[in-house]
Amino acid sequence: KYSRSPIYADFSQALTGMSSIRAYHKTDQFIKHLESMVDRNSIANITSQNASQWLAIRLDFLGSIITFFYRGYCNSCERIHSSWLYGIRTIIFLSINNIFKILRKNVSTI
Repeated sequence: KYSRSPIYADFSQALTGMSSIRAYHKTDQFIKHLESMVDRNSIANITSQNASQWLAIRLDFLGSIITFFYRGYCNSCERIHSSWLYGIRTIIFLSINNIFKILRKNVSTI
């Protein structure tokens, strides 16, 4: 999902040149550099996860509101139309919630 290769590349270079790093007393500088690279990569990952969760909450709420109001409409019109038709339509509206979840997962992996 997110590239960790720059982190691995810098870490392997640091391991390879460990004797030179110690000889020039640059250990703290390399540690700070590697920590900042991990932090930058983690920020992107955490931001993406937060956006995905935010979208999931909104889509779940939207699907629930749609289903709730449709069921209210069904209850008010129950005597006019047959109830099995409303049952099938309710199942369709509940499957819309699942479609929202699949949509969110696909959008968050882009």
